[in-house]
Amino acid sequence: MKNLDQIRAANALASVGSLKGDGGNALSGYPSLVISNGLLATLAFSLDKKGKHLSIADAISHHLSHLADGENLVTPEQSTADGLRRKLCASDADHLRRCTSEALAFLSYLKRFAR
Repeated sequence: MKNLDQIRAANALASVGSLKGDGGNALSGYPSLVISNGLLATLAFSLDKKGKHLSIADAISHHLSHLADGENLVTPEQSTADGLRRKLCASDADHLRRCTSEALAFLSYLKRFAR
């Protein structure tokens, strides 16, 4: 059984291919966007901006839908940025907090591997 850090690293490695090149620039400020504006506002920004920002948001959504022991924080929505946004809009504050903290932990791995 893998621990959460191993799962984060594996999901980050799986997602890093779509972020090579200019994606590193978008990724460098992404955690700051989440911290200062919140995960929901950052997802809305990413959906509007498209490009690498959307790829990062999709990677976060994919990670949140593939956690330990089959845990899926995005269900029943699709594991896309838009599906995560819809799920978070319908969820309570505890779920949003958990997704935000897990997204930030995942982004630290993603930033390391995207260099």
